[in-house]
Amino acid sequence: MLEIAQSYGLKGSEQLYRLLLATDPERWKEYQAAKVLKRLDDANKGLETASDALSLARAREQVRSAQWELERVLRRIYGQDQGVTQQSPIQINIGITRDAAPQLTQSSITIERASGDNSQ
Repeated sequence: MLEIAQSYGLKGSEQLYRLLLATDPERWKEYQAAKVLKRLDDANKGLETASDALSLARAREQVRSAQWELERVLRRIYGQDQGVTQQSPIQINIGITRDAAPQLTQSSITIERASGDNSQ
């Protein structure tokens, strides 16, 4: 990345990252995903070639780290499924005081959750 940055007249890769993020966020995401996928691939190779307990432990941690990052960078593919476990209405009460508590049952509003809403 440093060589690419210098070819554009930038002082370092940090400036290139900022430029990419500001001008082309989709390519920035693609770059981040590719970088983490490479790390995951290297870590998996490390699992296969580990010759002792220390190198095996190191490779496991590298795999976990890459998987964690992939869950955030490529959420669509590597993120955990968050299915809705039950459909229940959400009740929101605003401005409740002790004096208003008896009237609460008359003035409460129930909002049905939209069918595509997975937020909890």
